[in-house]
Amino acid sequence: MTADTDSSTDQGTGKGIDKEQVRADLIAHLRGEESSADASIDDRESAAQAPDDQEHRVDDDSQRDEAGDQRAALQENEAAQLALISLAKGLDMSPTQVVQPGAIVTLDGTSYVVGVPTDEFTSGGAAYAGLATDAPVYQLLLGKRAGETVVVAGSETTIDAVV
Repeated sequence: MTADTDSSTDQGTGKGIDKEQVRADLIAHLRGEESSADASIDDRESAAQAPDDQEHRVDDDSQRDEAGDQRAALQENEAAQLALISLAKGLDMSPTQVVQPGAIVTLDGTSYVVGVPTDEFTSGGAAYAGLATDAPVYQLLLGKRAGETVVVAGSETTIDAVV
């Protein structure tokens, strides 16, 4: 491919970005969050168990009920993480020159993976964050190319790169 058709050919414009590796690292990051949720569920469940050799107290029942409620909330979080993993797996990570799901877009030196909302993660020594398709900034960026400007939070910003 030539530099004109492959927008991943220069670091400032995305050179050297292995989008499949970015996806793999994103999924690993999301799975790490899922594993943390699993551990929290297990810890809270263990803490809620009443020891067999101790007397029964009303406070124990209250704590077990609260732990059960927290377990349900943590299970909802785990389901949300699984949905994000599925979303990441389904992204079209092929090279692109326009902002769309699966694109990596760089604004003011910060790179975003479009299509999966998540906090910062690292891939290939670079930091990335997720950008949800229902985020207001995504609507401003949709279909734009590197070099175009958008107004974000009242400030004009130039799109550094789209890969």
